[in-house]
Amino acid sequence: FRSTQAIKLKNEDEIVDCFFIFDDNEEIMTFSSSGNAVRFKQNEIIPTGRTTAGVKGMKLEKDEKIISGLVLNPEKEYKGVFTVSMAGQGKITPLNEFSLTSRTARGIACQKLDGEKLNVVYLVGYEEKLTLLAGNKVISLETQDIPIQGRATVGVKLINLGEEKQKIRVLCS
Repeated sequence: FRSTQAIKLKNEDEIVDCFFIFDDNEEIMTFSSSGNAVRFKQNEIIPTGRTTAGVKGMKLEKDEKIISGLVLNPEKEYKGVFTVSMAGQGKITPLNEFSLTSRTARGIACQKLDGEKLNVVYLVGYEEKLTLLAGNKVISLETQDIPIQGRATVGVKLINLGEEKQKIRVLCS
């Protein structure tokens, strides 16, 4: 196999999400470990070469990281943004609670974290089930059983992550 460099990264940087952009009307959302979200038009990202570092997708504080990114297609309907904290608290927040800003903004809170970090973010359509994977735990949830709550709420206990507080992965079915 032959590999090709796709982006120039600093030693401490890593790629957390990768997606294709198909439509000029699509929007991008980025989410930080401290629970902030930025929503912006994709045309704010200027195309650059493969060997460049790209452009800033969100303003971060010290020790804060981007944990996820999403693409919103204007042709699709979404139930909202599903978030879960490292404490296993989760909820779905309607997209209309996230206003458009600039990609270089600090963002707005997407979940009240009470000293925790944001664990996972997932864009929920009207799938019937979501499966959460964390370490050796697998939990299946009906999307209708996940509460729809505002940005400034904690959510409800969805999964017990114990002391390890592993990264959660989400599968839809």
